Amino acid sequence: MDSMNLRPRFRRLVFTLFLGFSLTVPVQAQTGPLFHGCPVEGDATETSRSDPALNVLKNRTAAPADGFQTMHFEDLAQLEVPDGVSKKHRSTWPDATVAAVTTEEKKAVKVIGFLLKKKLEGPRES
Repeated sequence: MDSMNLRPRFRRLVFTLFLGFSLTVPVQAQTGPLFHGCPVEGDATETSRSDPALNVLKNRTAAPADGFQTMHFEDLAQLEVPDGVSKKHRSTWPDATVAAVTTEEKKAVKVIGFLLKKKLEGPRES
């Protein structure tokens, strides 16, 4: 497979992994300090590269009442990515797109896999 064919698949995989992490807890997120005084929004703002709404979704701590569903990685990787949302702040998504993903975001899933690489972030990681 050449590198041109891998790029869209890699982007879909990255978005899918993000979606998988965001599916682990319900949409209702806590607000205020979470870790050493860092709020769930991190240092993201509406004008920064990082998305505060995405950070709130990723930093949720309450699991849904119906628990976790086991999902194969292949199924997670095949989840559809709505058109026009990649690398855009969630606040700019069309209402129909937000409504379309809200149900999926409330689900909690468990996926077993292997980490291929890690990246140490500093104290200002969004």
